[in-house]
Amino acid sequence: MDDKTIARRLREARRKLGLTQAELAMKSGCQQSAISMMERGTPGVLAEDKLRQIANLLQVDLSATPAPRPEPAALTHGYCPVCDCPSNLPYVVNGDLLYVPVTASRPADGLLRHCPWCGELLQTACPNPECGAPARSGSCCGSCGTPFVSGAPQLAPDGLAAWADAQRARVIELHHLARPR
Repeated sequence: MDDKTIARRLREARRKLGLTQAELAMKSGCQQSAISMMERGTPGVLAEDKLRQIANLLQVDLSATPAPRPEPAALTHGYCPVCDCPSNLPYVVNGDLLYVPVTASRPADGLLRHCPWCGELLQTACPNPECGAPARSGSCCGSCGTPFVSGAPQLAPDGLAAWADAQRARVIELHHLARPR
């Protein structure tokens, strides 16, 4: 089986199980960046035993022939759930860390299914299972107030504002560098 097929099968299985790349990385004992690179078609970044461990976690038989995959539904609005992705601007309000998803340019077909920065599947609804309202612009669900993106570095509460400032500067610089000239 070629690298692209392995990557696609593992990525689809992770998404079907509702796991983020970060959650899979934690369960398998590797870095989220390694999961991301593996899902982009370079499974060789992981040792073979680690790749098999991930396949077992995701219940994927790497020797089986994959079923044809259905075309994903079109999204009109989505957000990246990965907290440290450059698609999310962090800020602190009353000691709480929140993220504002950054608008990304759309591909030629006008449909955006995956984050253009990290490749994560965009979420289109509130992450609160009791709500599930469609995602709209802003950092929190307009129906229940649940933050769309959650997660924070392990810092003391007084260090969050400094981290958020530095992360915002990094994200703004990345967006500036990625802008077509």
